[in-house]
Amino acid sequence: MEPRVDVSLAQLGHAARLWSPALTCVVLHGIVPDLEGLERADDGPALRVPRPAGWYADRLADGPVSALYAQVTGHLSALADGLRV
Repeated sequence: MEPRVDVSLAQLGHAARLWSPALTCVVLHGIVPDLEGLERADDGPALRVPRPAGWYADRLADGPVSALYAQVTGHLSALADGLRV
């Protein structure tokens, strides 16, 4: 495979690992997770947060969509910046 395809697959996998659990927390539990300090596991692509924390979605002034978007896209932007060629 070409390196750009490998990078694209890695970026897609990372995005899925960010969006899926974060969106599930909001939809099922009404909590926008705090993804500050997010870490990649040493032994694979799994992601983890250092402590369980977040905000009640119904108490956020701008709503859960803005907060969730800011949390996830902040990490995806940092990843994209690191992958630029």
